[in-house]
Amino acid sequence: MAKLSQGLSWDKLKYRCDPSMFKFKSTEEIEVENRILGQDRAISAIDFGVEIESFGYNIFVLGPVGTGKTTAIRRALVQKAKDIPNPSDWVYINNFSDSSHPIALELPNGTGTTFRDNIKLLVTDLKDQLPQAFENEHYQDERKQITEELEKKRHTELEHLAEFAAERNFELKSMGRGFAMIPTRDGAPLPPEDFEKLPKEEQEKIEQAMKEIQEEAESIMELVQDLEEKINERVSELNRRIADMAVGRSIGRLRKKYSDFPEIINYLNAMKEDVLENVDDFIPQPEASSEGTPSLPPQLMKQLVPDFKRYEVNLLIGESIHDGAPVIFEKHPTYYNLVGRIENKATQSGTYETDFTMIKPGSLHRANGGYLIVEVNELLKNYTAYDALKRCLKNHQIFIEDLNEQFRLVATTGLKPEPIPLNVKVVLIGSPWSYYMLYAYDEDFQKLFKVKADFGSEMKLDDASINDYTTFIATIIKREKLKHFGADAVAIILEYSTRLVEHREKLATSFSLIADLIRESDYWAKQNENGLVTAQDVERALEEKEYRSNRIETKLQELIEDGTIMVDSDGKVVGQVNGLAVMSYGDFTFGKPSRITALHFAGKSGIINIEREVKLSGRIHDKGVMILASFIRSKFWQEKVLAFSASLTFEQVYNEIDGDSASSTELYAILSSLSGVPIKQTIAVTGSVNQYGEIQPIGGVNYKIEGFFALCKARGLTGEQGVMIPHQNVRNLALKNEIIEAVKEGKFHVWPVTTIDEGIEILTGKPAGKQKKDGTYPKHSIYGKVAARLEELAEDEENGDNGINRVGYPARGVKI
Repeated sequence: MAKLSQGLSWDKLKYRCDPSMFKFKSTEEIEVENRILGQDRAISAIDFGVEIESFGYNIFVLGPVGTGKTTAIRRALVQKAKDIPNPSDWVYINNFSDSSHPIALELPNGTGTTFRDNIKLLVTDLKDQLPQAFENEHYQDERKQITEELEKKRHTELEHLAEFAAERNFELKSMGRGFAMIPTRDGAPLPPEDFEKLPKEEQEKIEQAMKEIQEEAESIMELVQDLEEKINERVSELNRRIADMAVGRSIGRLRKKYSDFPEIINYLNAMKEDVLENVDDFIPQPEASSEGTPSLPPQLMKQLVPDFKRYEVNLLIGESIHDGAPVIFEKHPTYYNLVGRIENKATQSGTYETDFTMIKPGSLHRANGGYLIVEVNELLKNYTAYDALKRCLKNHQIFIEDLNEQFRLVATTGLKPEPIPLNVKVVLIGSPWSYYMLYAYDEDFQKLFKVKADFGSEMKLDDASINDYTTFIATIIKREKLKHFGADAVAIILEYSTRLVEHREKLATSFSLIADLIRESDYWAKQNENGLVTAQDVERALEEKEYRSNRIETKLQELIEDGTIMVDSDGKVVGQVNGLAVMSYGDFTFGKPSRITALHFAGKSGIINIEREVKLSGRIHDKGVMILASFIRSKFWQEKVLAFSASLTFEQVYNEIDGDSASSTELYAILSSLSGVPIKQTIAVTGSVNQYGEIQPIGGVNYKIEGFFALCKARGLTGEQGVMIPHQNVRNLALKNEIIEAVKEGKFHVWPVTTIDEGIEILTGKPAGKQKKDGTYPKHSIYGKVAARLEELAEDEENGDNGINRVGYPARGVKI
């Protein structure tokens, strides 16, 4: 008992870093290094994922926030990308045979811009050269010769028609595009009234002549139209030949320049044919007088303006600024940001129009031939983006589509750009939860992301890791131009790191939190006008950070201190134990004491978990309570049916309770209730228990101890107060200095406990009792009293008595 009552020595309550162990006086003496600490497994996985080129070996980087995941993957990818050639340029060009399906062209890196500029210059040259070609004197003479030939034959035919009509006493009068046939008599036009006075026989003769002239006119007009068509064909042939000579020279130069690119040669040939078909677009038309000319609708006016955009080159990917393969971090991975978009432009008529020049790239295009990094939480906010990403990876192609087409009831025509081949390594960064959820419920995920880079939250504490940690601290300080830290300040940061991970033999890899502490310590050093950051500055930063966040903890402590929340810290009570819970609100976690009580009576209900009855108990807590029943059955009356009932509850707790870290506390309360031996209220308890009565480790041990210490300190430390913890949790201790000082002065205690037997002895001051060969326990031991009480309850059950408050057993909750 004496050994147990002493508790842990003060030097066992945290990892203590001695500043004298360092070979430097300040971080100014430390050389800077840029590397990721404590993540050898994850870095190895990243290296593997980056190097392997097989299908599906994309990378998922998972781990807690602030462990350097993003920094590590960027650094690895940038280093690897330097050894990979720059990716190809990609352009979209018009498909002259079907403009709704633009053609994608792949060009060597750096040539996309040149090609675009070459085509632009070509179109500009054609706008100058073609008009000049058609203004050439030779062209004008040849065209004049063709048209004069038409006019000569046309004139001859019309003269023949006039003679034919004159022979029949008719005169032809031109009327626009036709003729009026006027009968004559004695060389003068015959008026209609005179025609009516003619004998019927003569009228019929004139009408017959008119019919013959009309037939002859129609025959001649057909000849004239045939002549015009032939002339137009000859003029078109002449125009095409002249245009071909002008276009051929310009395009010929590009054909020679791009002779090694069959796709470009095909495009130039198609472009030439389109220019020849639309050569009039390149010839300025004489401006019509605006006087008296009605204005045309904008849509018709636009149709009259030549469209030269069809000859442009849409440079989708080019002008690379990367040294090697691209490394793209897409911070907003929407559908369009990933796969690209087809933009639309509003017209004056209220409609929308688009063309291949309005195709815009996405991050997959920019990362093609390299690496794309995406945060999975942002990606999953846009389910269409995640589906599109998987579709592109599975098909090795980037499809640019209008997302709205998937939701239209009626199919509409639109651009369908040719897909671009995809060769990219995708890296997703997320939490472990997101990885395992996707792996379990998305079969595509398993096939596409075969490399898991798992970042841990801790690293081993040894000389090498301490050296790495100090290097990291110096790197942050020098990179951000902060005040340098003294050796004592660095020591405090290392101690804080062990507290973050709750292990005296580990260091936390939550480097974002460490970096924040460095920055905040720098701030307080400046406020104190210190040349170096000292240990006091770091401790001030920690205290201020806690003060900014502990309003709720302070309020709860006030409620406990004024008795609103009932928790005792002195005296002894039967069936009542101080339990400890951990509460978290955002970035702040703290421990909260609470009262756990037990009441027993005759019956066969066993242990009644009141929280479970009102549905405030989680499954793990339910399991812990059932283990208590198993322990009691195995400890007492193994060959008989236990006839007792006991109720358990967390007093003044109104939210759901889960976890089994209070199961030993609940067992102590039941043993106290059954034995009638009071529990010391100066002690708080935490720890899980198994069916054999062995104490099992729990989480949040530091917060729990500090929560009860704060209560005891407020009410006054007596030297009898303390906390019982599982012995396995000793290595997790990283307590505040004020608690260590209190333990050192004998004002507070921390007891490591291995079994229920040890714990009940500390709580009651009485031995638990060792089982004799006959299966009984010493009469005055805790277990002996429990066994005796169970015998009485069995008798009470037989006699119909509830057994509560039998003489010699104090009522639950009465202070002694």
